Amino acid sequence: YLNSKNSERKHLSKQDLYDRDKRAILLTELRSMHSLVGGEEKNRLADQYFSLGFVDDLEYKFESPHWVEKAQAISEVVQFRVSKYYPLIDKLLRDKNETVRQNALIAKMKLDDQPLRILDIIKRPLSVWEKHQMFLVLKALPSHKIPSFGDLSNKYLLHRDFLKDLDIQFNG
Repeated sequence: YLNSKNSERKHLSKQDLYDRDKRAILLTELRSMHSLVGGEEKNRLADQYFSLGFVDDLEYKFESPHWVEKAQAISEVVQFRVSKYYPLIDKLLRDKNETVRQNALIAKMKLDDQPLRILDIIKRPLSVWEKHQMFLVLKALPSHKIPSFGDLSNKYLLHRDFLKDLDIQFNG
């Protein structure tokens, strides 16, 4: 990071890992790099996430009274595939904050091998944002994993129009 006093580049020390602000900056940078690379580099950055103890902060974030910390916890669990905390995402599907609920919903889709299974849980109309995020999750799937929307529209009557729209998007 840059030392603000003299604009010199300075390396983080072990002590810096205990400074809340510097730790937050390091986590942000680590997550950013992890999202931009693939292969072995991605695995090494994930290993760093675990070895620097960021995973140990997740429990606090999930229980935090602040919605931003809960949303960050959800995002970290998905990004680094922290399976130990998958069940806590279910709890946040009923959080009082809409943003947390929506992030939990999308996380469930990303973590499930059958992403539209989330529709078993949703007994209300989907927001435009949720529909768009679901589309992006499905679009990222390999073509052989994209479900048959016709079959699903009979099962999920409440979401029939959305599923028909998806069918048109994916199958013309």
